[in-house]
Amino acid sequence: METGRLFDFEYVLSCFVQVFNALEQMKHNLALNLAELESDLQELVEQSYQRGNTLYESICEIPKHSKVELFNRTIQMVDMTWNRNDEVSARASLKLYINNLLEMIQLYKREGKTDEAIDQYMLSQLTSIQLLNQIAPIANCIVTIVKPRR
Repeated sequence: METGRLFDFEYVLSCFVQVFNALEQMKHNLALNLAELESDLQELVEQSYQRGNTLYESICEIPKHSKVELFNRTIQMVDMTWNRNDEVSARASLKLYINNLLEMIQLYKREGKTDEAIDQYMLSQLTSIQLLNQIAPIANCIVTIVKPRR
C-alpha cells in the first residue's frame, strides 16, 4: 500500500474487499475440493465393498460345489458357516478401515518415507483378504470337511 494512501478510506476499503473476495474464492475452492475428496472416498468404499462382497459370495459357493457321488449317494464334502456383517455395518467398517489407512499414509509421508514404501504399504493393506475381513470377519468362518465312511 502506498504511504500517501494509507489513510484514504476508499482505497483501504477496496483493498480489504479484494482480500475478502480472494478469501471467499479460496473458501469456495476448498469446499469444492473437499466435496470431491468425500465423493472419491465414498467411491473407494463402494468399490471395496463390491470387491469384498463378490469374494465372500464366491467363497460361500464352495460347499454347493463340493458334492460327490459316493456309496450310491450324494455327499456334500464341505460345510461352511460364515456370518457376515450387515451391509450398513460392513460399509462403515470399510470406511473406518480406509480412513485409518489414509491416516497411516499421511504419517508415513510426514516421516519422509519413500513413495515406493508407501505404495508397498498400500498394496499390502488393500488386499482382497483385508477387504473381505471388514465384510465378514475371517475368524468367524467355520469350515467342516466330511470324511465319508461306509
